[in-house]
Amino acid sequence: MQPLIVWAVSIIVFLGPSRLWASDPITPDASSEKEQVAKRIAIVSTFRQLSPLNADWQRGIMEAVRKNYNGPIEFEIEYLDLIHNNDPMYLQGWIDLLSTKYAKKPADVVVPIYIPSLSFLLTNKQNIFQNTPIIFCSVPHSFAEFAISKYPVTGVGFEFDFKGTYKAIEALRPGTKRIVYLCGASEQDIFLRDLAELEQKNAHRDLQLEFWEGLTVPEARRKLSQLNNDTAVVALSTVKDRLGNHYTTYEYLQSVSNASPVPIYSLYDTLLGSGVVGGSMISTYRQGLMTGDKIAQYLNGVPIKDIPLTGAGDHRLAFDVQLLKKYNLRSANLPPSAELLNQQPTLWEQYGRYLALATAVLVSQSLIIVSLLVNRKKRLDAEREARMLAGKILSSIEDERRYIARELHDDVSQRLAATAIATGNLENKTSDHDQLKPALTKLKEQIISICDDLHHMSHRMHPSSLDDIGLPEALRSECRSLGERSGITIEYSVQEPLDPIPNDASLCLYRVAQESLWNSAKHSGSNKVSVRLYSDSEFAYLDITDDGCGFDLTAKKLSSGLGLASMKERMRLVAGHLKMQTSPGHGVAIQAIVPIASPNA
Repeated sequence: MQPLIVWAVSIIVFLGPSRLWASDPITPDASSEKEQVAKRIAIVSTFRQLSPLNADWQRGIMEAVRKNYNGPIEFEIEYLDLIHNNDPMYLQGWIDLLSTKYAKKPADVVVPIYIPSLSFLLTNKQNIFQNTPIIFCSVPHSFAEFAISKYPVTGVGFEFDFKGTYKAIEALRPGTKRIVYLCGASEQDIFLRDLAELEQKNAHRDLQLEFWEGLTVPEARRKLSQLNNDTAVVALSTVKDRLGNHYTTYEYLQSVSNASPVPIYSLYDTLLGSGVVGGSMISTYRQGLMTGDKIAQYLNGVPIKDIPLTGAGDHRLAFDVQLLKKYNLRSANLPPSAELLNQQPTLWEQYGRYLALATAVLVSQSLIIVSLLVNRKKRLDAEREARMLAGKILSSIEDERRYIARELHDDVSQRLAATAIATGNLENKTSDHDQLKPALTKLKEQIISICDDLHHMSHRMHPSSLDDIGLPEALRSECRSLGERSGITIEYSVQEPLDPIPNDASLCLYRVAQESLWNSAKHSGSNKVSVRLYSDSEFAYLDITDDGCGFDLTAKKLSSGLGLASMKERMRLVAGHLKMQTSPGHGVAIQAIVPIASPNA
């Protein structure tokens, strides 16, 4: 038999099963559950604490127990490190430690993990855990069956799936002719080596098998680097090399795998991540789950003899996608049941949620922007229509003013003038002693006054002089007339020569001057007003200033007035600009600027 099993079985057979138990295992008393006393579970690991195998086994055991047993639990974990240390003094030290530790508070269940741990407990049951039931984890199936046939124990066994791993090798690289098994020099390493040799010789006699035992890291790297593509490597267990250096198999493979030009396969999944491609593997985590389920069954009252051995056919076909790519192996050639691990997530998988959120935000923002643009266009169209309407209204007003002014001047004024002349003739024909003469004289004067008022009204509504003699003289006439009527000194100056000003701009400047002068006369209380008209090659300028009382530009009453609004609207219609500076007590300064150059100049 293999060295590790021979060592374990020989001790058990020598002592005999009758010496290992003082009495049968005690099934938990149902009444103890009511007392809520924590069940103490002692996990006894073959390996040292830092071994990656321990973490998966323990995680599976603890998860399954906590899931399936509702009472309080205490876990104790003992790391025997029997792979590296198995001399009698070392073993006796553990016997003394465990017997002392669990003397006062025995464990309710003891869980040995792997062959050496189970052999150690069976051999020394009379000294430690004497009446405690054993539920083992991850013991080779043949040895597990032997132990159950001799002793009241149960647990989870395993079998390496050499055939499944070889089928995967054949599917990924059909031309493989040679299998190299990488193993160490410890008893565990040799046990797995013998198991692999027996399995492969029985199943695949046409393959060339080669076993590299106990290689140091430099030796393994050198030999691996010389392999051809017709070779596959299967990692077994390397916890000690020929020089006595100790490792975990994971550490060993991490040091040598990157030197191999061909893929390295594994028989248990804790080596994934160390450089192995994958294979049909035992899952130490699932072995732990199955063991924890059996522990929970026992704690819930099921006798040990009624809990069957399981786990032999449980394998996990899994592969590292990045290493498949490294060795140009196609994952499509694997069975559909194969797990593909370490896949690089796609851009959508990595950032899909953020992209979807960003897209939703962009779409929402786009809809908002489109809505704002549509509303802006509607607003601009409405403003354009309002400006056009305002321009048409002002144009209509000017046309109406022009018509009324012409009718007043050419018709009504002429008829009144004729009436005044007729009245004067009647006055001259009447003797000085006639009582009608004073009345006729007064009537004639009234008619003449009405004529003058109509003349001024006609001129104010539309100055004919603006069309006849131009803007400079029309402004001069307006300043003189207003000055005479209001008694205000109005100083008027004009640049000579003045660039030609278009008719619409001239009318605009005239109306601004007219409105400004009348406002000064009515409201400012000023004694002096200055009017200046000048131009350059592009613009005509009209400056009007007074020394009156001024006003507050921000006043609400001002914003509701029609005079200033009318001036601004007139300026807008000729693309001009109106500036105003004033404050209470400091007079008013107005500047009107209109373009006079042709846009195409």
